[in-house]
Amino acid sequence: MKSVSRRSILVGSVVVAGGTALGACTGSSSKGGGGAAGAPAGSGSSASAPAPASSPGAAGFRSGCSGVEWDLEAGPAVVRDGMTILRLSFSPVSENSASLGTRVFSTSDSSHVIGEIKLLSLAGSAVYPVIGGDAHPLSKSVSPGEGVELFPVFGAVPQDAGTVEAFLPNFGVVAGIPVVGEAEAGFDVAGALSGADPDTSKAGPYSIGSATFVADGSSNTRKDSASTTVTVSGDVTFASDSAELSGQADAVLASAVEQIKRFPSGGGLAITGHTDDVADDAHNQTLSEQRARAVSDRLKQLVDLSKWTVEATGKGEGEPRVPNDSDEHRQVNRRVEIVLTPSDPAEGEGSRAGASPAPAPASPSAGSGQMPQAQGPVGTGADGVDITIDSVAAHVWMEKVTRVGGYLVGELLMRTDSELIIPAMAFGLPGAWDGLGGQWMGLGYSVVSNLTLLSGDTHYLEAYYMPGPDALRPLANAFTPAVKSGQVPARFPAVWPDTGQDAVVLDLPGGKAMVHHDTLRLRLTDIPVVEG
Repeated sequence: MKSVSRRSILVGSVVVAGGTALGACTGSSSKGGGGAAGAPAGSGSSASAPAPASSPGAAGFRSGCSGVEWDLEAGPAVVRDGMTILRLSFSPVSENSASLGTRVFSTSDSSHVIGEIKLLSLAGSAVYPVIGGDAHPLSKSVSPGEGVELFPVFGAVPQDAGTVEAFLPNFGVVAGIPVVGEAEAGFDVAGALSGADPDTSKAGPYSIGSATFVADGSSNTRKDSASTTVTVSGDVTFASDSAELSGQADAVLASAVEQIKRFPSGGGLAITGHTDDVADDAHNQTLSEQRARAVSDRLKQLVDLSKWTVEATGKGEGEPRVPNDSDEHRQVNRRVEIVLTPSDPAEGEGSRAGASPAPAPASPSAGSGQMPQAQGPVGTGADGVDITIDSVAAHVWMEKVTRVGGYLVGELLMRTDSELIIPAMAFGLPGAWDGLGGQWMGLGYSVVSNLTLLSGDTHYLEAYYMPGPDALRPLANAFTPAVKSGQVPARFPAVWPDTGQDAVVLDLPGGKAMVHHDTLRLRLTDIPVVEG
């Protein structure tokens, strides 16, 4: 481990009995000085040893939340009666008693007090939401040297899953948790289930999706296990109020071409034109149809579509993504959507490292290819950057991300010298990104949705799942708790599609999320990718 802050907050991982803690594991090695906005100290110190794992296959590591450090054990997971039971144990690292609190794993919208904990199968590209579990231990005051156990319940993972991951808001992501038989559990499985009161109606699993956004707004791509939607800007692809392709059209359509090439067996290809509400309905309907046909004709010239069933239609102004109430929003609505539904979805994964079943994100091939200028302070991941939020100085950093099952997992860490209440939409996507669709913009005020990885001119958004047709949930914190002052940083874990790089750039693009809400702007470079 190495020190990454002037206060010697240590970030690393510990492997215990087969489990791996991928979330940042922190421990204070000194009482060194320096403010929250200070630069990192040198390396060479080691954190205090984690609490020993008392259950077979548990991952033991040190993390923190709300200003308190905790020794955490995660695992094992056991499948019984069509459900998966996960053991979690927390012990405070302090001179005083502490409790986790009833809001550490939930929001006001959560259906359960521990509802934001998620069981993941990143190798299987699946999310299992919490369906039950006794949450009373969260409010228990725990003395140093003692622990408190939680047993969240999820839908049944496949018996041959081998290992799973756990997403713990404010703490991190734990990988390599073994799935064991009841006899090897090391805890009372039946007893854990008896007080769980599970609701299996929303057990899942739900497929993990990915989304990319070209910085100049020329195209964006959303992909899940069944289909891929590439949306190209009408303003970039066509001349004004025309179905004539522009000189930039081929570059914009490159994302669609790349996706089509992933599926040599073909499938269904639906191309739909859309307009804003300027001009009359008949004109807009005709224009949308003409633009869809123009894209269809050009794609047939750029890539072999002989094994695809192609349908080109227009919707005119009838299906806007956002209200036609501003020039910016009208620009978003002028678009052509290209939806690929391959006959063999698994074909598209052959080009990815390890041939993981995770949906391959769009290649960063559209647009200029040049990384856009940073909109805020820039620093390396380990050194971090100083920012100010509501007049409170803060230091943020990210030491690494870890590759697991075709995805990347990491944490943004934040430290302050004064307590900080994160303002509404600080971690929201800017409103100019409405082109990704209404689900992204419909996220709550406190959802952390703007932690993007930047490769060339392409932003890789956090991986997500959809528990309902109009419900999108990024694999990130669903809320932003108060950041306590002191050495224990707040942490914002997230999961992203794999960019295929050895080092990544974390970019918070900034901008107006809503009329009166600015989002955070910063960039961290040279974040190494390590193998999980």
